[in-house]
Amino acid sequence: MQQMEPVGISQLQLALVTLGASQPPPTEWIQSMLATAEEMFPRMELLQLCNFGWGLAQWRYKPPVEVMQRYLGAVQPLLVGATPVDLSTLLWICDKLSFMPQQSWLDSWFASATASLPRFEPQHLTTITLVLGQWGLVPAPAFSVDFFRCVKARAKDFSAYQLGLLLWGLGMTQRSVPNTWATALLTTYTEHLLPEAEPSDVCRLIGGLSSVVVKLRGTKTWVTSNPEVQEQLQGLCTWVLPQLGQLEPSWLLVLLKGLDRLGLVVSKDMIWGFTAAAARFDERLDPKQRKFVLRVLKNMRARAGSAAGRDGSSSISDSGSTGVVADPSGDAYDITWHAGQPQQ
Repeated sequence: MQQMEPVGISQLQLALVTLGASQPPPTEWIQSMLATAEEMFPRMELLQLCNFGWGLAQWRYKPPVEVMQRYLGAVQPLLVGATPVDLSTLLWICDKLSFMPQQSWLDSWFASATASLPRFEPQHLTTITLVLGQWGLVPAPAFSVDFFRCVKARAKDFSAYQLGLLLWGLGMTQRSVPNTWATALLTTYTEHLLPEAEPSDVCRLIGGLSSVVVKLRGTKTWVTSNPEVQEQLQGLCTWVLPQLGQLEPSWLLVLLKGLDRLGLVVSKDMIWGFTAAAARFDERLDPKQRKFVLRVLKNMRARAGSAAGRDGSSSISDSGSTGVVADPSGDAYDITWHAGQPQQ
């Protein structure tokens, strides 16, 4: 292995993974290969470095910190010519190997990514958003403006899964997003992407929308001030309700938490639908999760009652409700969400 050239060691590793060697080679073999490759880092082209890092990430082999620093040090001067695939793959590699680059490297990455954003495909935009969200990084305004513009322009090209994941990533850092941008994405989702969506995709989308901060003037909130948004979100609830039985209980918790945060007013029939879904999952919920569900259902009934009062109609009655809809008390349970991983 010591006599191999950079292209050879990069192709060897890529071939081992691509041809089905999902199980990593023996640790001693990887360490020997890494020691040989480390000396070649300065002579590797960017594609070779990306392939090498991708292989390590697929094997979940985490090199020592100093090796990762030398690896990214070799990558940094080449970022100026990086493609969107290179840029998204490099962030994905770092995330999989649990290594956050230093600020100078991130500055170089953002400079290259900003120039390349119009050429990013939806899967690239989704991947970088998720990784940056997991790292808790909020990009500079210049990058964010171009990012929102590109996502809005390409919204119809996203899959329902990808657009939900992108919003999920933004929600990890409670990013501020423009009102018109959030509304346009929701409209695109309901009018174009919903037919091919899975129920979990809709739960993830609502969870993501509830975590971003939609910028509005004054004290109004995005949902309560926009009848069109209310109608679209209610339509998503109508679509997903009959399919909740296909999901794990965690997705019901994601959906209910999202709707509660958004403050959406839903109909009496929808409240009964969510109550029935919660009852089906009752035995699979732990006490804290059950307490959380009860609290959200209570909030739904309160909002519906207030809306009915403002409209001059009768409020929703809780008479006859049993079991899971009993009045909860105490604080809401903070649900941990699981968004899954981006696809490369």
